[in-house]
Amino acid sequence: MENNRIRNSMRNMFFGFLKYFVSIFFPFIIRTALIYKMGSEYSGISSLFSSILQVLSLSELGFSTAVVFTLYEPVAKNDTDRICKLLTFFKNVYKFCGTFILCTGLCICPFIKKLISGSYPSEINLYVIFILLLINTSISYLFCGYKSVLFSANQRDDILSKCTIISNFIVYLVQLFSILNLENYYLYTISLIGGALLNNLLMYLYSKKMYPDIICRGNIEKNEQKKLYKSVAT
Repeated sequence: MENNRIRNSMRNMFFGFLKYFVSIFFPFIIRTALIYKMGSEYSGISSLFSSILQVLSLSELGFSTAVVFTLYEPVAKNDTDRICKLLTFFKNVYKFCGTFILCTGLCICPFIKKLISGSYPSEINLYVIFILLLINTSISYLFCGYKSVLFSANQRDDILSKCTIISNFIVYLVQLFSILNLENYYLYTISLIGGALLNNLLMYLYSKKMYPDIICRGNIEKNEQKKLYKSVAT
């Protein structure tokens, strides 16, 4: 047991560092290419819209951390039934968050031009770009993002890092191609959606392979739900 924990910790550290390197190095290259080939205005739009959507993502309010903490005990005891119930709860929370982000973002959409103080490229439709980024933000909440708690509770964050590295690397390649060869900002943005879908698909496949008995079934008691809500609030 101790050897497994040490091995998992080493894996988590290695792939965590690799993910950190990829997430720092490639975006810097892409941002430089975007400014050089298409102009700083495009980079400014990405930053502004990403900041707005990050605020909306706060609707998750740390539920993942609370659920992971609650999962430690049933995972240690191999209590499959309780794990499945907690996973169902988290899936429902994520669906609510994804729906909230999507609906709130659509409400904000008509006013996005008023949020831009300077100039912006006339060649692109700001509303289309914002909606594409909004879809990208919502995908993980509406699809298989809830599966991430399984890996964290089992000390296999290296799997999450692998999924992120693979999906992000493909996205970065497509983005570089769209900037350097096509100068197409729409393809640049759409690639993010493809990357999010791929990341969710990889998590789903890994979870099905590693935890085939863990599926969403049953529901936790109302008083336990209240405890989870309270732990997030505090």
